[in-house]
Amino acid sequence: MAKRLRSIIRIAFRLGTVVAGIAALVLVIAWMSGSFHEKIAPGQVPYEYRSAEGVETVPVTLLPMTEYVDAVGTIQPRRKMDIASKVLATILERDHGQSGRPGQKGPTAGAAG
Repeated sequence: MAKRLRSIIRIAFRLGTVVAGIAALVLVIAWMSGSFHEKIAPGQVPYEYRSAEGVETVPVTLLPMTEYVDAVGTIQPRRKMDIASKVLATILERDHGQSGRPGQKGPTAGAAG
C-alpha cells in the first residue's frame, strides 16, 4: 500500500511540475504580448506635426561611392566542361627512369637504357 501511495505521489509531482512549467510559459508569453499593461487605442492621442521653419538646412548632393562587401560562400562557374580522352589503351612498356636523366626523342625513348 505504501509503494502505491509513493508511486501516486511521484506521478502527481511530475504532473504538477509539467503543469507549473506550462503555466509559467503561458504567463511569460502573455506578459511579453502586453496583456498586463493598459493599451491606448489608435486615434486617442493626437500626433504632433513639427515644422522645419527656423531650422538650419543643408543642401544634399548625390556622390558616387564604392561599397565593399565581405561574403562567405562558394563560386560556381556559369558553364562546366569535362574533358576526357576517347582513346582507351593498355600500357605495354613502363619507363623506369629517374628524374634529371636526359630523354631521347622518338617512340622508343623508354627502351633506351
